[in-house]
Amino acid sequence: MKQQQRKILNSGLQGAAAMGKTYTLIGTIISVIIGILLILWINGKRKYSKLVEGKIENVSCTKVADSFECNLKLGYSYSNKSYSKSIKNYISSKELKIGDSLTLYINPQKPNVAKLQKMPCWFSILVFIIGILMIFFSILYMFFIYNYKGLAVISGLKTVIRE
Repeated sequence: MKQQQRKILNSGLQGAAAMGKTYTLIGTIISVIIGILLILWINGKRKYSKLVEGKIENVSCTKVADSFECNLKLGYSYSNKSYSKSIKNYISSKELKIGDSLTLYINPQKPNVAKLQKMPCWFSILVFIIGILMIFFSILYMFFIYNYKGLAVISGLKTVIRE
C-alpha cells in the first residue's frame, strides 16, 4: 500500500515538475523577448544624436497659464542642405518670435527627421539595464528550475494551486 501511494505521489510530483518547467520555459522566452525589445527600442531612440540650430520661420503662440503654447515652423540646415520642421503645441516659457533659434536633434542618416527634445541619458541607461536584467534573471530562473527538481515541483504546484 505504501509503495502504491509513493508511486502516485511520485507521478504527481513528476507531473507538477514538468508543468513547472513548461511554464518557466514559456515565461523565460517571453521575458527574453521583452528584454530584447526594450534594448532595441532604446537603441532606436538614441539615433537622434546630432545637434543643429533651427531658426523659427513661422510662429503663432497663445498664453496658457505661466507659459506659451506655440505652433511653429523651423528651418535648419545639415550637410549644406536646408530642411524644415513643423511643430504643433510646443510649450515654451517665453513667447517665441520669428528669427528665434531652437536646438534640434536630428538623425544623421535621415536629416529630414528632427526632434526638439532628446531623451535623457539616464533614461536610456535605465531602460538598457532593465532589458539586460530581464534577460539575465529569466535565464537564471530557468536554469534553477531545470536543474533542481524541487524548485520545478514548487513552481508547478504553485501554478496548479492558482488554477
